[in-house]
Amino acid sequence: IDLENVFLNARPVDRTKDSLLSLKILDMTPGFGDLSIELVECLAYLSFILPYREKNTFTSQWEDEKSLKRYILENMLYGIERSHISFDILHHALKNRYGYDSGNFKFGNPLIGMSLADIARHARKKDQAGLFAKGRQEILNDIREMYREYFSLSDKIKEDLMIKEELSQTLNTYCSRLKDILDLITATYFIKTIDDRKIQESLSMLDSENTAWSSLVSREYFMQAKSLAKQAGFFHLEIEFPFLVNDAFDYIFVEPLQALAWEDPVPAADVTKAYVKRGMTYLKPNGVMVFILDRPDPGLIGELSRSKRYEIFAENNIILLSKKP
Repeated sequence: IDLENVFLNARPVDRTKDSLLSLKILDMTPGFGDLSIELVECLAYLSFILPYREKNTFTSQWEDEKSLKRYILENMLYGIERSHISFDILHHALKNRYGYDSGNFKFGNPLIGMSLADIARHARKKDQAGLFAKGRQEILNDIREMYREYFSLSDKIKEDLMIKEELSQTLNTYCSRLKDILDLITATYFIKTIDDRKIQESLSMLDSENTAWSSLVSREYFMQAKSLAKQAGFFHLEIEFPFLVNDAFDYIFVEPLQALAWEDPVPAADVTKAYVKRGMTYLKPNGVMVFILDRPDPGLIGELSRSKRYEIFAENNIILLSKKP
């Protein structure tokens, strides 16, 4: 795959060092780390040859190869891996090559999970909040605002760090509970005994005391949902990558067949369409999904070309997909 061609031609706006290094990129099927490492190396190379947006700008961290590649892993590159073996090899490769084991690469199945919008649909139903309690939708709005404030604060200003620490504690509690609820909602597709009444009850307790919440999640149906979530690798992107609460990715890379390397064969076209449905939710309006296929299916390309929602560019083993304006 010619990554240089992808980055320089898919979005011409990225042809400055500042724009390139502000990207958010998701590798949805990192496999053994091959593509992830290619992405790090390509981004570092492009950074060294592209000019700053302003002539007199200089960022020391971007001019040293070691610190630049760590910056890419810390701030730009994210990944999801569904195989335990591949996940371990990936982290080992990153640590050996860069001396840094990025926490932005997570274990889970990227095709099985929910978004906060799914919670919001349940939260908009009749809300039984008490006189002095917050409604479910109000809590979700508060979480978005807290994350917006959290990511706007500096790590170099003492006062900002104190505020971030306070926000972090509150957000960790809410995110843990939201993950439990998203696991419960996802489990309804597999377990018939979990119904909407149970989901509504968990939403009504989102702002409850810790003891009350602990009592709720210790119930048998909740433990059953959590066990299934662990076994199947439920992956809720906004919980694992919190910046997505108010933001999205610029690029999402997918190797559909690599994603199923450890499973029974599935038609590449079906897997690709599943990734389109899942990934487009988390792509910026001008973002690009990059599909890497051994032999792109002409039928798939034709189907995507006829879509009123997407623009497609296919060349060799690459399909670039973006949202129509």
